[in-house]
Amino acid sequence: KKLARSVGHIFEMDDNDSQKEEEIRKYSIIYGRFDSKRREGKQLSLHELTINEAAAQFCMRDNTLLLRRVELFSLSRQVARESTYLSSLKGS
Repeated sequence: KKLARSVGHIFEMDDNDSQKEEEIRKYSIIYGRFDSKRREGKQLSLHELTINEAAAQFCMRDNTLLLRRVELFSLSRQVARESTYLSSLKGS
């Protein structure tokens, strides 16, 4: 419920609002969230960045995923796994 309150304004924003993507990116982050306990200055790994980008892309297509974080994380992990696998094939 707390999360729903903090992202509710995104659902009311117009799709053409330039601020909407920024807000979606802010709240879709899985690794390195603004409310996490991660040590200051610690860089995210490529895997974590890939998951965050996948999460943002999913949420831009379906804003309700902002409220379904378990599903969002699962989908994003799957994309990261597949992209890592594909890039390993290119390298061999």
